[in-house]
Amino acid sequence: MVRHKDGMSRLVVFPLSFITCFLISEVKHSTNAEKIPGHRRPLGAHSKPYGVTVIGKFSSPQVFYGHFVKASKPIHMKSALTETKHPGLEWTDEYLRNHYGQEMVRVEIGKKEVRHRNAQWMRLNNFLSDYADNDLYMVNSIKDSMEGLVHIPSTLQCGGFEKGVMEAVLWMGRGPIHSVLHYDELENLLCVFDGAKDVILIDQFYKDKVESRGFVQEGHYSQVDPESVDMHRFPQFQNLPWYRVHLDAGDCLFIPYGWYHQVTSYGDRNLALNIWFSHIWWFNDDSCEDFSSFPHLKPLDKFGGFASPNEAVRSQWLEKFEGSDDDVDFKDFSRRVSSGTKDDLKKAFSFIDHDKDDSLSWEELTSFDINRGLLQYPSVFYSHSTSAKSEPAEESSSDAEDAAAGVSSHRIAAGQKHSKRDEL
Repeated sequence: MVRHKDGMSRLVVFPLSFITCFLISEVKHSTNAEKIPGHRRPLGAHSKPYGVTVIGKFSSPQVFYGHFVKASKPIHMKSALTETKHPGLEWTDEYLRNHYGQEMVRVEIGKKEVRHRNAQWMRLNNFLSDYADNDLYMVNSIKDSMEGLVHIPSTLQCGGFEKGVMEAVLWMGRGPIHSVLHYDELENLLCVFDGAKDVILIDQFYKDKVESRGFVQEGHYSQVDPESVDMHRFPQFQNLPWYRVHLDAGDCLFIPYGWYHQVTSYGDRNLALNIWFSHIWWFNDDSCEDFSSFPHLKPLDKFGGFASPNEAVRSQWLEKFEGSDDDVDFKDFSRRVSSGTKDDLKKAFSFIDHDKDDSLSWEELTSFDINRGLLQYPSVFYSHSTSAKSEPAEESSSDAEDAAAGVSSHRIAAGQKHSKRDEL
């Protein structure tokens, strides 16, 4: 019915041919949508996945670096925790309650990740009493008295890895729990103590495709729904290669920095811990000479604790020297760094050149005091060419000269940049 200006309503009859064409168009649209592989299905349903390398233990540092870190390839270390008798396999709720029940922990509300949703803080005792019957997920950066939960595997005890262990996060909840598809700026070793996890991985090689639509740069995550992918809104996923890894209790997975990943956690009780560490651009063989005598697991307090946040700044900065097999002279140094005044570049070069031979070795580049360097020559180390920058912020120290000049945005702390479920 159509009402005209004279107040009269008249019946408007559309031709049968018009109605027929409209219905056919709608049917075709629906049929075409159904033909798109993976449309309105979980992420990864569009094609068969690739697998990753699997070994039955923690990798040696040399193999880990040469074949996986340097090559930017994931590796599934199946039963590595079981093989090393990691104490985390015995962390029952009762154990956690008795040892850390009064600690305040960060808890997400809801089991499907929403990046802008605020977290809550509660005592671990309260979380342990409530998580089985409520949509709660603990995402807690381990620090202070809870650092006793962190044990560093032999894989990360030498070669340069030991200098860049940045942080560990404890994850706990009742499945299923879904993360968003995202990437991290640090290397990630994820270990499962209870329950299971399915991890979807996409090589950073496909960055242009993954980030072409619906990608939030501040937070490094895609807005695609991992439970029901809209292939019309996100057509870049229609032909995207992907990897799948299933983790059971006792397994660990290395996720290279920059790789996109989405994690679904299962089980009435899902407990995991991940270790974030800085990417290393050179492997120090000398520091691994006695590797055969290293313990399978080293408690964090005997390991030396977490590294300064500025080691992540060093890692970013050292990317400028990628591919350099020879010592670096001042001319090459200036060309690669290309920030700061010439005078600051000369002073920074001399500061790094420990043996004063007018060239910089990889050992010198990876061992100079980065905290002091950032304090004295910020324009050299906080350059515009680094992929992420942050404002300088002092660390507590009785000696101001030894204070850290800045906290890198690589610093992954629950409640900060990677605020939720970035295990993966």
